[in-house]
Amino acid sequence: SQAITPFVGQFEYGHWCTYYYVCILFILMLVHLYTLWQDRASKPTTSGSAKTSGATIWTKALAAGRWISYRRLSIPRQLRGILNFPSFGVLALLLATIVLLTCMVFAARPYYRQHFGYGSPPIAIRSGLMAFACVPILIALAGKANIVTLLTGISHEKLNVIHQWVAWMSLVLSLIHTIPFFTASVWEGGAARVKSEFYRNGPLYSGVPPLAMLLGLCMLSLPPLRKWAYETFYYLHVLMAVTYVGLLFWHADNTEDSWSYLWATIALWLASYLARAFWYTRPLNIHNEWLAGAPTTLTKLAGDMTEIEVLAPPGFTWRPSQHVFLRFPRISPLDNHPFTIVSAPLPKPLTDEKDFPGLQHRQTLTFLARAHAGFTKKLAAYTAASPDQTASAWIDGPYGGITRPIERLYDTMILVAGGTGITASLSWLLHVVQSAKAYPDAVRTKKIVLIWSMKESTHFGWVESLLAEAVATAREIETLDI
Repeated sequence: SQAITPFVGQFEYGHWCTYYYVCILFILMLVHLYTLWQDRASKPTTSGSAKTSGATIWTKALAAGRWISYRRLSIPRQLRGILNFPSFGVLALLLATIVLLTCMVFAARPYYRQHFGYGSPPIAIRSGLMAFACVPILIALAGKANIVTLLTGISHEKLNVIHQWVAWMSLVLSLIHTIPFFTASVWEGGAARVKSEFYRNGPLYSGVPPLAMLLGLCMLSLPPLRKWAYETFYYLHVLMAVTYVGLLFWHADNTEDSWSYLWATIALWLASYLARAFWYTRPLNIHNEWLAGAPTTLTKLAGDMTEIEVLAPPGFTWRPSQHVFLRFPRISPLDNHPFTIVSAPLPKPLTDEKDFPGLQHRQTLTFLARAHAGFTKKLAAYTAASPDQTASAWIDGPYGGITRPIERLYDTMILVAGGTGITASLSWLLHVVQSAKAYPDAVRTKKIVLIWSMKESTHFGWVESLLAEAVATAREIETLDI
């Protein structure tokens, strides 16, 4: 009965889901702030000599934790394009979340009411509200510029893995929400009652359309389909996501506080898009010249590689291994492709950052683009038409990267890359070399080991001049070994 298991009481389960992930975000934010404070308070070595203390119980425990949490499941080669598991640490968090959601759904009884006239099945209501509670965090984890990255420092490409898992959790909760309605209908009215639930017209509208949309979002996001036609997937994914949220408004019919989750979703979504459009997209940035692209030089290299050199607008700064999205209106105005920045930013001093020349100086960004299908193929064809082609590029970013000042924290840096993955590794190598030259007392790293696997020896020519320059600079300052 409603007295024992009230309809309104089931809405508390959506609240508890929200409290759960807000607490997780708060803990991660505290860890991030503590790490930032610790990194800023750390004192780099001086006089070119590394001062390292012996390993403590805390550092050993921390190393053991990283050794476990950073590892991944070994997946057979035949399944690597289908299955994609995160690291053990992230996987443990996701499994704990699944256990919590499972307990919240199935621990409380009864699952069904004695008659449909007494109200909807309690298990269906609480699982439905839990699925609604997943929508705001699902959207928050999806954007390139998002509040989760702002609070925790975790880059969007890492959050995307959690975004995919939360989507499947939401789908399972939605199925648990749907099935009891049809089961109870079969018990009480047979096929006619099932049909009436399927075409329900109020006061709560049928949840079948939003469920179908969510199922399509999850299925089309499977790695084989996503890789097969990524650009089509991307635009279809955004369109289906907007439709899904709109259908949820229609389905819930503003019952109790159901729309609160959806309004929060729209607020997070708009904030993400506005931040990306008017802050990260440089031609639309409020501090830059409106709609002005960055001068760009394109050079063809061996192995279907194109070197892209972009003159960034004043004040553009970045961290090693970060990436940006480049749009070339003259080549393909609708394509916005991510590229890792190979070049290193100007070394930033530990003090007097207001006098940092990078805030006024226009730095050159270097990228390497390997020709595949789609946009990179168009870019290679455009470059091959005439040597040293020029163009104008729109910069959207930077995103990703590592927030910690690695060069000030560790004595040895080991960089491992395969193929075009050299772009992220080379960015760190160049950054450490330039920082050691400009501020030798502020850099702790004394040794860099670069391991690069390539299919053809000619690929070394992509970065040969940059590597040679870095090695020569390291020999000049004498405190850094490459």
